[in-house]
Parts: sequence; C-alpha cells; structure tokens
Amino acid sequence: MEAHLFIQERRETKKMKNDSTNSRVYRPDYTKPYRPKKESIDFMSWCNLNLIEEDNKTPRIHYEFLDLALSSEDKVQVIVHRGGAKTTVLNTKLTLYVASLGYMPNFLNKNGELQKIQNLMIFSASEDQAIGLLEEIVFMWENSEVLQQTLTLEKATKKNARFRNEQGDVMYVQVKGSGQSLRGTKRAGKRPQLMLFDDILPDDALFSKTERSKVTKWFMSSVYPSVDMNFNKMIVVGTPFAEDDILLKMKRHSEFMTIECPVAQVFPCPKEDIVSSWEDRFTKDKIWKLYEGAKGLGEEASFYREYMLQVTSEETRVFKDQWLRHFEYNIVKERFSEMNFFTSMDLAVSIKNSGDYRVIMTIAVDKEKNIYLVKTDVGNYNPSEVIDILFNHVRMYRPLEVRAEKASLQQVLDHFIQLEMARTGTYFNYKGLELNSTTNKEQRISALQPLFKTGKIWLPSDRDQESLAELDYEYKGFTKEGATTEHDDALDCLANFLDPDFIIYPTGQSATEYSGGDAGNFEDLYQDTDDYYERM
Repeated sequence: MEAHLFIQERRETKKMKNDSTNSRVYRPDYTKPYRPKKESIDFMSWCNLNLIEEDNKTPRIHYEFLDLALSSEDKVQVIVHRGGAKTTVLNTKLTLYVASLGYMPNFLNKNGELQKIQNLMIFSASEDQAIGLLEEIVFMWENSEVLQQTLTLEKATKKNARFRNEQGDVMYVQVKGSGQSLRGTKRAGKRPQLMLFDDILPDDALFSKTERSKVTKWFMSSVYPSVDMNFNKMIVVGTPFAEDDILLKMKRHSEFMTIECPVAQVFPCPKEDIVSSWEDRFTKDKIWKLYEGAKGLGEEASFYREYMLQVTSEETRVFKDQWLRHFEYNIVKERFSEMNFFTSMDLAVSIKNSGDYRVIMTIAVDKEKNIYLVKTDVGNYNPSEVIDILFNHVRMYRPLEVRAEKASLQQVLDHFIQLEMARTGTYFNYKGLELNSTTNKEQRISALQPLFKTGKIWLPSDRDQESLAELDYEYKGFTKEGATTEHDDALDCLANFLDPDFIIYPTGQSATEYSGGDAGNFEDLYQDTDDYYERM
C-alpha cells in the first residue's frame, strides 16, 4: 500500500463515505441470529480455560469482530463503541493467545503453512498508554496459574517482553506510542509481523486537524515501512473522531476490511426499542442514561461519536439537509441584469494534496435577498491558477467587489492581481476581509445557518457539480463542535460573504440601482444561531 493511496480523490472519498453497499465495511445486525466461526469459538474457549473470569457475559460482538480479526485478511479494522472491551480482547488476550499458540490463525506463508509469530508490536496514542497495555498483558499472565504452565514469561521490561510457549516458540512483544520512531524494532531477525493498534488517536486529535494529520503521516512514513514485507498483519482498533482521521480513512480504503459495532442497532429510538450490542453491560436503561446525561450537558455529539460511532449526527449538525435549495442556472441567468455579483476567495497556505483547498466563489443576489452561487471553483490551485480563475470569474460576472483574507492578498496575490489588471485591462475592486482577523472560523461558518434555514442560499443543480460536491460534503459534516470533514474551505469561502458591508442588494429593477445595505448584521446572524442551538 503506497502512501498516496491514503490521499483519496475527493470524489472517490465522498462516494465511499455515502456508499452503504461497500463490501469492505461490515456492521452486524444485532436483531438477526448469528453463528460464530470456529476460530472465534476456539479463541474464547482458550480464554475460558486459561484466563481469569470476566465480570460480564461474553457478547456476540466479541465473536463478530474476532471472526474478522482471526480471518485471512491482513489489514483489519475494528471500530467499537467505548466500553466494548475491544482492548481487552484484541490486545491483552489476543497477545497471550498468539504467544501460547506460536502463530496467528489463518496467518499463512506463501506455501500455505501457518507462519510463526516471533515479533509482535503494540501501539497506542502515547508511550505511557502503550506501556500500560503491556502491563495489563503481564498482569493477566501473572494472575493465571493455568497459563503459566504452558507459557513462560522469560523477560519483561517497561516496553518489551519475551514469551516462550511449551513447544519452545519465542515471541517478542514491543510497545510504542503514536508518533514514535520504529527504528531498531527487529527481533529474532524479523521485522514486526503482527501489529496491534489500540486507540492510536491522541485526545488532542479530536479538535486538531493538524494532530490527526500527524498520526496519518506517521503511520505511512514510519509504521508501514517497518513491517516484515513477506508476512505481516495489522489489526487497528479504535473509535473515530472525525471524517479526516486515520480510522475513517482506513474505512474508506480498499485494502482494509472494517467491522463497526455501535452500542445500539439504531439510535435515536424509543427506550423500549433499543437493541443493545451487549445487553449484560449496556442495558436499555444504561444506554438511555448515557444519552440523556450527554444531552443534559449539551454534549450529544460526544454520545453519538463515542457510542454510535457517528462523527456527525442529525442532532449535532449545524446545517440540515432539508434547508438546501437548488436552482437551474439558465433560468436564473435570465434575471442576471437585475442582480448584483460578488466574489470571495479562500486561499490556502499550502498547495500540497493534503493541504487546504483554494476556493473562488461568485454569488448573485437579488432584491429579495436571495443568494445564488453562480460559479464555484475548488482545488489545490497554485497562485498562477488562482489568478486565471479569479479573472475568469470577473470577466464572466463583473462583480462589484472581490474579497479575500488580508494576509493572502498581501503575501500572495496583490502584486500578481495588479500585474494581470495592467496586462489585460480588466479592473475590479478588491479588498481584505474584516471578520477573518477578529472572528474564528467556526463562528463565521455557523453564522450561515439562519440563511440556509430560511432558504436564502441557492445552489445550482446543473453546474460546478464536482466543486459543489465538496461544499455539500462540508455542509453535512459541520457540527456544533466544528468541522468533522478533512476540509471546510468551501463553507469558509461562502461565509466570507457575511463580511461587513460586502453584499449590496439591488433595490430596483436594474442592478445598477442599489442601496448601501449589506448582507445583514453579522452579530444578529450569530445570535440567531445561538438561539437555534438553545431550542435544539
């Protein structure tokens, strides 16, 4: 798997995100009968014979995700709700199971023979958490006299352990934190063969796109090249934070097979209709109290993310699907002479594929204060391409004004805009945005909510569909906590039109007759958004 495969094309990513028929993603149906596979039954039987008894009955989801983890798939992802004991099963117990057997079920070499596991690595969000995982493994071994008769712990330090089973097979266990170097991890002449990733996203990644990006880059540049290229298996376990985190990128990736186990089959629903993933631990009352507790604190998003595995939900989304309005370009075009036009730009610092997009957007406004997106361009454009696209917008629509972030104009475009004006004889008014330097991005974007809700923003149904697909993706992924998508540049560009004294609505039949009004008071829009949240 090459690094570039993680950077999916925008259309492919969104297609897979919305594709419920994706055969590489499986979500169990808790309402239907289920029969575990032999490997899962053997694993659980071994645990019952060798390890200390658990407080709760074994739920079916353990068998279901073990069916995948113990299969012949070499890249497996197990996404399970908080409290689902995924770490206990797929880290602590699985490590001891593999050490005891000397091999991983269905882990075969090129001759079709079971391949011995000699080098196993465990990863977590931090080194301290990874060390804690190894301590749990050692603790479980120390508290099982039965297991000690067939599996010897020859050596144990904070970050390493060495086991020997009764057949004489030796397995090394190493632990690392997310972001740490993997140099020097070869053991017994082998690079890591079995790699267990347990909640590798640090808590900071919930609110930081930069932190989420760091984990992905570390995985591709450090982890992946360090494996035994002939025989390796990855089992990634966790709970996703956002659309652009590594877990959901893996879910969309064709090389990973993913199973998702939310705490309930469906939620929201009446309490009596809840079908739990683990009835012995998560009763209907327990799930309901978890939701009500989160809702009481205004943290519904946390419940849906941690327990239903939804980084967005209808309850936490700022913008609703039913608020979207569409128009046919050629029909509205007939009224262009009665409208005023304005152009906004959102300019990224980086032009790398993984960086923010550059967005150029032109709107038309009428005297009823409707806003029509007449042209939208989204992409990883270089400065020269931005200039070409901008002047194309200007020539097509003759906007009364163009605005972009002041720093972007000063540092990147101002000089080139003036040169292009002189070269082409195409002149227009442009200036820096005011709110970008005084109001954070989440507030600016949230202020669009009253305009969408009242049906004032219209998107074309027959133009710029690829660029508008990005806007739609961001629209559906923006929550009270901010963006859950990899990008929010299209929404941010649209929010630029709320800048003070930017939009001027026409007042008469001709667009040349206009007043000095603007898009409306920004503070009033933001207050409307606050009021809406209080009513939700």
